[in-house]
Amino acid sequence: MSIFSNNLLSGNPAAVILLDEKTFENEPLLKKISARINLSETSFVLCEENHFKIKWFSPLQKVDFCGHGTLASAFVLKQNDKYKDTNHFCFKSESISLDVETVSSNNANIDLPVYSLNFHSDSINNLFDNKFSGEILRNADSQLDLIFEFSNIEDLRSVKINEEFLMSLDVRGLIASFINNNRIYFRYFCPKLGFIEDPATGSALSTIYPFYFDSIDINNEIEFIQLSKRGGASNLIYADFDILKIRAASSPIYIQNIIID
Repeated sequence: MSIFSNNLLSGNPAAVILLDEKTFENEPLLKKISARINLSETSFVLCEENHFKIKWFSPLQKVDFCGHGTLASAFVLKQNDKYKDTNHFCFKSESISLDVETVSSNNANIDLPVYSLNFHSDSINNLFDNKFSGEILRNADSQLDLIFEFSNIEDLRSVKINEEFLMSLDVRGLIASFINNNRIYFRYFCPKLGFIEDPATGSALSTIYPFYFDSIDINNEIEFIQLSKRGGASNLIYADFDILKIRAASSPIYIQNIIID
């Protein structure tokens, strides 16, 4: 399946594995499985009475926050006879709780946190390996990522990052972005997690939304469009100072049983 698109060939491919408690706690095994699957993240879910425990792993390490993996987990659980009539799913990781509401067979809303930002007067040198025709208008950081606003979409499309320098910084990744009316275009780079550019990134919206809060018309539709090779998109349904409600699509789901040894 793929998230942030109803087309299997776009959006972010997702793998979800439902586990028993013993296997769920075996993190060296989960890391090994994720490396073998080799997607940007693999989600592991343990079903509890009133909620679902969740862990995410990239091919290299455990991940603190993964939006597309959480959405994918809700869509997969919805296919289970036990949860086919459930529309609200509460996922709890060691670092965050995320609520997902399925609104159709291939659309769901996810509640994401809104991060506070630190704006910078100067850009960080050495982050980009290419020159731009326009300007970097401003930049900031959240508790997870750096974010930069470019003055034109052509520069955003052409961005090449200095992977080694980005990995040396105390951040998860880098968001390059551009706004046109209520459409926010972006790309997400995260070599620390084992991939240069993520196809479609839900967790990045927790930084993007507050960054552009003063530039958008909250009374009209707001669309987030990711300009990776696969592409992806989502829409803002609701926002306040603490929570974003984002709607995202899913491609068809393929379910199979696997043997873990």
